[in-house]
Amino acid sequence: MRRFFILVSSLFATQAFALEGNIKPNLFYNTAGKPELEIHMVVNSKTIQFKKNNVQKWAAGLIARITVTNNGIPVTQSFNISSLPYESKEEAAMYNIADILTIPDLKAGASQVHFSLTDASDSTNTFSQDFSVTAGDITTKGGFGDIFFAEQLVKETPGMRNGYQYIPYPFDFFAEGMSHIHFYTELYLPEAVQKTPVTVNYGISKKSGRAPFKGYQHTIHPDGGRFVMPVAESLSIDSLPSGNYYLTLYAYQNSELLDSASVFFQRINTVDHSRNPNLYEPEPESHALLVDVDTSFVGKFTPAQLDKCLRMLMPVERGTDIQVINTLMESKNLEQKRRYIYNHWAEKNSIDPKKAFDDYIKVVNYLQKEYGTSYKPGFETDRGGVYLRYGKPNNIIRVERETSAYPYEIWQYYSLEEPKTSNAIFLFYKPSYSIGDYLLLHSTVRGERRDPAWRTKLFQNQNGGNTTVSPYGSKVDEYMKGQ
Repeated sequence: MRRFFILVSSLFATQAFALEGNIKPNLFYNTAGKPELEIHMVVNSKTIQFKKNNVQKWAAGLIARITVTNNGIPVTQSFNISSLPYESKEEAAMYNIADILTIPDLKAGASQVHFSLTDASDSTNTFSQDFSVTAGDITTKGGFGDIFFAEQLVKETPGMRNGYQYIPYPFDFFAEGMSHIHFYTELYLPEAVQKTPVTVNYGISKKSGRAPFKGYQHTIHPDGGRFVMPVAESLSIDSLPSGNYYLTLYAYQNSELLDSASVFFQRINTVDHSRNPNLYEPEPESHALLVDVDTSFVGKFTPAQLDKCLRMLMPVERGTDIQVINTLMESKNLEQKRRYIYNHWAEKNSIDPKKAFDDYIKVVNYLQKEYGTSYKPGFETDRGGVYLRYGKPNNIIRVERETSAYPYEIWQYYSLEEPKTSNAIFLFYKPSYSIGDYLLLHSTVRGERRDPAWRTKLFQNQNGGNTTVSPYGSKVDEYMKGQ
């Protein structure tokens, strides 16, 4: 456990009453390949009680409890955290309390973690958060550990981790005046490949997995020959416009990709850098300038409406973007949710983000009317998701009755741009266990559901028997053509 005291920033509310904090769990591995959990935390000093100690200085205390449940067995560890002593309450309120808590003996496999903080002077003033981690056999497969941001990052021996000292920054929000991103992760190399030189490329892009901006991509060559290779770098974001971004790392050996990792962040920049030549990328994208989101179209949304707006983006996002949305939905930070939603639509239409949002809502409302059920909104159904991702199909073939077959629909797109596909087919069906909804059974589009056994499942007899081969000449065979 290490204590840090950092100046209060706008990341927390200016006025808050319940204990307010932010945590970032990080999964790492030691030199023996054993998993360990490092939790970075920051607590808003304005939400804890400072009292005079025995030398008449103002101080506060926190009790942290971390319960890790693995294979149904909970194990709890407690940590006592105390602030520095201050001359006055006003001075104490200027500094947030940051700390790093470590669970060095994390068990392999999936673990559920309950983290809680309690004000030592008021047992009713608490903060808690639940999350899960999964530790695998890193010695065999290798790869990156988690990526974390730091307020300060210095190479220093001995260090907290592999020769580095850092002050935790458990946020994904970089406000005006923050000119650099400091980040740390670790690359783990199985013994068989430790002697081969490694190249790590990292950069900033608008989407996870997208090529980084020309001026925000870098290459490093970490020292090899060992299992744990720290990757600690600083990246200037002084000219990075406001918007949603991803920091992504790629590790290569002999031009072969070993692993990649991404972390999401938001940037606010009051200066218009949208014409910055370093922001060139293969597919140019617009960049949202700083706006007061509270006075924009997202400013009027209630917390429930913000979460629904985030849910409505799920069908059109993939991979890391889904993780980001899930994290935002669990968060209580309304400002961050509003900015994420605003930036998403500003990237679609930088002149009028509200129009892009309204156009999307029109489609969502149409899908509710067409495909919504009593237990699921239309945009969350399989047909609704495909419609949102690819638009209206060129043809819809509905087959309600066919020998041995469940009711099914075939959606045909003559061509798709992303991913590049000609004669794209989606096959939906309505099995007996589906209540009023059609499920996506098979598709010819890369990245969508592909089931080699779709024929068997579609032509399963509804009366208990089944036929493993469809009656050729059926409507589905005209479109699938053996795919």
